[in-house]
Amino acid sequence: MTGKLILPDLDSLLQRWFDRLSAESRRMAVLLEIKIELLLHCWLWFCAVLGGLKLLGLAALYPQAVQLADLPLLALPYLLIALAPVAGYRLATACFPAGRLLAQPGLRLARFGRWRAVPAFEASSASIYGPSGVIVSLIAGLLISIVLRSGEYFVAIPAIPLLAPVWARTIIQVMTIDMVVMGFLYSVCFVMALRSVPYFPRMMVLTWCLDLTMQLGIASTMAATPDLPVEVAQALQPFVTGNLQKVLISVTLWLPYLLVSRRVNLTFRHRIRVRGTQNAMPGMALAA
Repeated sequence: MTGKLILPDLDSLLQRWFDRLSAESRRMAVLLEIKIELLLHCWLWFCAVLGGLKLLGLAALYPQAVQLADLPLLALPYLLIALAPVAGYRLATACFPAGRLLAQPGLRLARFGRWRAVPAFEASSASIYGPSGVIVSLIAGLLISIVLRSGEYFVAIPAIPLLAPVWARTIIQVMTIDMVVMGFLYSVCFVMALRSVPYFPRMMVLTWCLDLTMQLGIASTMAATPDLPVEVAQALQPFVTGNLQKVLISVTLWLPYLLVSRRVNLTFRHRIRVRGTQNAMPGMALAA
């Protein structure tokens, strides 16, 4: 009696793997939605500890230049950096309640490929609709980006007394504004992606463009600031260059995905790809 070699069904294995990946990513998205309040509290403690250490270090280095009455102004940059993502989250959640299907934009900007519009209720019932699959990596990455960039700011940007030179105050101000604005916007993008808001891809591209503009603006300010010591400019250049590189890498990795992904187009644009026929949504069980 000869035995038969039974080969595994590759399509079935891939389907199970995609289903498992989709289920795990969907659980991650739900966990982010549930635990976000805890994450916000941890974020505020993170900023409070690092900001407090910066102020203690400043007081130790310049005891005569730091007065008790100066502490509110000295702590203001750290307070703004801490509150910006929280404010962005609160505003976005108020504007985009969970579970609500929002209208599509009247003007299509993403025109790459051939697509067919589907009704909102039909799109929302598909298995690849919503925050799951690869898009969850982008959603989590938005939060990680806020934390990492803020940590770099606390490490690289020194606290300065109020009587510091004009060039020092100027550099601190522009870099603090960058952290506050981008922390707010990335937090808004996080909520829009998590809640499947149709304008999320546009908001993400706008935020990237503004981020690039801010980094170039910081570099221009450093070049135009009079009396800026060369060693200070050299020390801050890697900080600005690193932020610029991070944004360019994010654009390179994620912009093609936001344009061509079936999940993104179904979730945020309510449309499916047309492949020579106008049948109903094919392959909905596969992760985009």
